[in-house]
Amino acid sequence: SHAPALSVVAGGQLAMQRLHISVDASTAGVWNAIDVRGGSLLLDDCQVVADQYDCVRLQSEAELVATQCEFHTRQHPAIFAELADKLIVRQCRFTMGDDNDAAGPYLAGMQIIQTGGSVSGCTFHGAAVGIEWSQTSELVSIDDCKFENLQRALIATACGELRLGRLGRSEFENCATAIELTGCGGAVQNCDIDARGRSEARGILIRGRPLVPAPLSLQTCSIQGARTPLVLSQTDVDASNVRIQQSSDVGLRVLDNSKLRLDSSQIRNCEVAGLSLEGSVVELQRCTVAGNQVVGVTVDGLDDALLAKSCVIDDNPVGILVLSGGVQLEHCQVQRANTGILMARRHLLTFAATCDARLTLIADGGAVSGRQSAIEFLSPGSYRLSDCQTNDPGNQPVIDSALERSVRGETTAVRLRAAATPADNL
Repeated sequence: SHAPALSVVAGGQLAMQRLHISVDASTAGVWNAIDVRGGSLLLDDCQVVADQYDCVRLQSEAELVATQCEFHTRQHPAIFAELADKLIVRQCRFTMGDDNDAAGPYLAGMQIIQTGGSVSGCTFHGAAVGIEWSQTSELVSIDDCKFENLQRALIATACGELRLGRLGRSEFENCATAIELTGCGGAVQNCDIDARGRSEARGILIRGRPLVPAPLSLQTCSIQGARTPLVLSQTDVDASNVRIQQSSDVGLRVLDNSKLRLDSSQIRNCEVAGLSLEGSVVELQRCTVAGNQVVGVTVDGLDDALLAKSCVIDDNPVGILVLSGGVQLEHCQVQRANTGILMARRHLLTFAATCDARLTLIADGGAVSGRQSAIEFLSPGSYRLSDCQTNDPGNQPVIDSALERSVRGETTAVRLRAAATPADNL
């Protein structure tokens, strides 16, 4: 053959059912299996195989509806679309590459550019990209899909209205990276990510802000395993009912001037820390951070870095470590720690501070306890405890021997003793 197996021209319509279409290595030249050049293609219960190029390529103003099909590609995307008019893919199976072959740089299940559409009930398998979707303000809907053993399961870039998991749960199993979002708006929900078979895996990475300023919504997602289960960078996210557990490092990282509001969520059993905040602002409400092996929450931010309401920080060697910035607790329980809250800006710790804000602690209600100390200052700062119970002597934080207290109304300053040089108090 010296052309695609099938070609649909502008204005044409083609419906196919129960057909096998293959463009393999024996085909002369390099061709897509099916070209849709502005027309409309309906595939039902078909099998499409392409060894060297795309299974289906949609060009400008083309339309595709594929139902219960199988796509097998070895070099390029199974479905490629740019500026297409309509794209609906449902109950299809995508296999990328072969088990013994290394994935090429262009190998993917779907690569969609400047096109809206919907994908539902599909399975993606292979050492490649599952779905790569970019540059559209139209609705992008992905529901009830399963992603298995992929290098990068779902990549979305500059998708203004992304809806993942709106109508059914999506599963990500043993993927090196499950979800990467850059400059996207919309909602991610009902996702189950199981990366326990890959200790270096990444769960969800969210970067950048969409063109239309609005927080991305993250709801009802579970992430097990992975080195970095959830990372936010230069973005705004409203999240609820998120469960993160068994990370080989830090469960949730909030970086680079991000804003996170996290409600009714749990971060448990991470090998280093549950939550790490760096140069960002986080609000927690009704959350549990428990059973992490080094620290529950690390704060390295500015004056309003962390606000926690009705949260439980339980069974971490250090409940909250404050390297820089302010922490405000409202009716929180910090318990079963060696040190409940450690204020340690200028000491040699495993965590080195990157921001440079004065350490402040405000605790209204609730309780803080620790086997060694409930609240301990190793560095200058300030605190205000209002109806907050601790097990420290006199309900006063423990301070380093080089420090002293100075009461200023309801706030107590912790500063270096007068014998220290002025530079030491910075």
